[in-house]
Amino acid sequence: MQYREKKLGSLISPNSRATSLSYQSPKKKSISPSKRKALKIAHRAPPQARGELKQSIRQEMEKNSECTDKQKIRYLISEGLERIKQLDEMLDMQGH
Repeated sequence: MQYREKKLGSLISPNSRATSLSYQSPKKKSISPSKRKALKIAHRAPPQARGELKQSIRQEMEKNSECTDKQKIRYLISEGLERIKQLDEMLDMQGH
């Protein structure tokens, strides 16, 4: 990190107010616990279905990410948790 600071620091003119630069990684998007749980359960699916299942989970979450209606959000969360539970049970029955 010192090397990076020195390298970036040399790009700043001596008259600038910044005395040092520190590297800041780009902010990661946080993943909701329900999405994390769904993707973890989807990883147990058979390999030929895993990719499509993960993609549909991501698409469903993206599709509803802009919702601001509290009642609809509660419904979507409860519906999503129920679907996660059903997927988990189905994979258990199949031995995955």
